[in-house]
Amino acid sequence: MRPIRVLLIEDNPGDVRLLQAWLADVRGVPLALEHADRLAAGLARLARGGIDAVLLDLSLPDSEGLETFTRAHAHAPVVPIVVLTGLDDEMVGMKAVREGAQDYLVKGQLTGPLLVRALRYAIERQAADADLQRQRDALARSEKLAAMGRLLAGVAHELNNPLTVIVGHTAFLRQTAGGGALGERAEQIARAAERALAQQRPPNREWIVLNPVVQDAVALLLPQLRSDQVEVRVECAPEAPRLWADPHQLQQVVLNLATNAHQALRDAPPPRQLTVRTRYAPEQARVCLEVADTGPGIAPELQRQIFEPLFTTKPPGRGTGLGLAICQGIVEGHGGTIRVESQPGQGAVFVVELPVEARQRAGAETWAAEARAGEAGPPLDEWRGTAFRFDATNPSRPLTAQDVRDLRAKGLGYGEISILLALTANQPNPATAKPLNEILARRRAGKGWGELARELGYKNLGSALRERGERQEKSGRR
Repeated sequence: MRPIRVLLIEDNPGDVRLLQAWLADVRGVPLALEHADRLAAGLARLARGGIDAVLLDLSLPDSEGLETFTRAHAHAPVVPIVVLTGLDDEMVGMKAVREGAQDYLVKGQLTGPLLVRALRYAIERQAADADLQRQRDALARSEKLAAMGRLLAGVAHELNNPLTVIVGHTAFLRQTAGGGALGERAEQIARAAERALAQQRPPNREWIVLNPVVQDAVALLLPQLRSDQVEVRVECAPEAPRLWADPHQLQQVVLNLATNAHQALRDAPPPRQLTVRTRYAPEQARVCLEVADTGPGIAPELQRQIFEPLFTTKPPGRGTGLGLAICQGIVEGHGGTIRVESQPGQGAVFVVELPVEARQRAGAETWAAEARAGEAGPPLDEWRGTAFRFDATNPSRPLTAQDVRDLRAKGLGYGEISILLALTANQPNPATAKPLNEILARRRAGKGWGELARELGYKNLGSALRERGERQEKSGRR
C-alpha cells in the first residue's frame, strides 16, 4: 500500500516534533511526512509534485493569516489543504474553509487519530469534488455540442441548395474548358463543393492514406496563404500505413487547423511559415499529423479551453469557436487524440494522432520498404503492354514503372492502383471514356470505387474487374 505523502508547512520546531509524534503513534495507516519551515519552501516542494495532502500553519515568517492559504491553494489547487490554527484564530480557519480548504484543526485540540482522519477525509473530499467538477464539465460540454449540432444542421440545410448548383455548374464548366488552368480551377471548385456536401452525409470509412488527404487540403488553401506571404511546407512520411477513416472528415480537420494557423500568422511579422507534416510512429502504432505555425503562440491558460465548443479568442467576425471542437470530435471519433503544444511568442503546433489497425501495422514495414525502394510491384506486371490515357490533353501510352511509383507516392496501395487501371482501361463506351487522372480526382474527392464504376458505364465494380480478368486470359497474361 502506497503511503500517504503529507507536506507539513510549519515554522515552530516544537509543533513539528509534536505532530510527528502524533502521526507516528497511529498504526495501520502508512504516512510519509515531509517538512518545510517557510511558505516559499513549501510552494517549491509542491511544484515538484507527489504530495497527497498539506498541513498548513497560517502564521509563517514569510506569510501571515488567510493570505498564506490563498497563495498555497493558488499554487496547487488540486492538492487538499488542512489548515492548522491556534485557539485565538479559529475564525481565520473557518474563512479558509470557505475559500477552499478541506478542513481546519486547532493545534491545542489535536490527537493522532483526529489528525489522520482529517487528512484521509480531506483527500477523499478533494477527489469527490474533482470528480463532480469533471461531471459538470462533461455535462456543459455535451450541452454545447448539442447546441452546436443544431446550429450546424441548420447551416448545412441552408447551404445544400447553393452547393448543389455550384457542383452542377462546375461540371458543365469542366466539360467546356477541357484541360488547362481553367479546367483545373473548375475541378478544384467542384471538389471543394462536393466535400462540403459530403459533410452532410453520415461518416463513410474506408482504407485511406493520410498523405493525399493532407496534400489536397493544403492545395485548397494555397492561394490565400500565398497572398498573405505565408511560406508553406508539406512534409509527408512515405512509409505511413493506411488508416480506416473518413477522408472527408480528416480533410476537414486539416483545413480547420491550417485555417486557424493562417489567421494566427496574419498577426505575426514576416517571415511567416506554416508546416504540415505526417509521420508514422510504429512504437505507438499511430500515424501523426502536425500543423505548425510561427505565429504569436497560445497562452498556457487558454490551451485548456481552446477545444471547448463556442470558445474563441478571435475578434468578432473572425471566429465562431466551432472549428477546434469539430476537429476534436472527428479525431476522437476515429479513436485518436488531438493536443496543442505552444509557448507565447514561439508559435503553435497542433498534434493529431490516429490509431493504425493491427493488420495494417503488420504490413507497414513492408509498405515502408516498398516506398523507399520505389517498387512498381504487381500492377506493372499485371498491366504491362496496356495503353492508358492519363489525361485529356495527351494520347494513350503504355504504363511504366514510374507511373506506378507516382501513384504509390499519392498514397494508393497496389490493390487500389489495379482497380484504378481496370476502370480506366476497360470503359464500356470509348466515346465518353474518362482519362485516368480524372477518375483518380473523383476518387480523391470522396467517391467510392463502386460509385465510380457505375458513373463510367459499368454495371458495378465487380463487372469491371471481371472484364479485366477476361481480357487478361485472352491475352495470356493471367
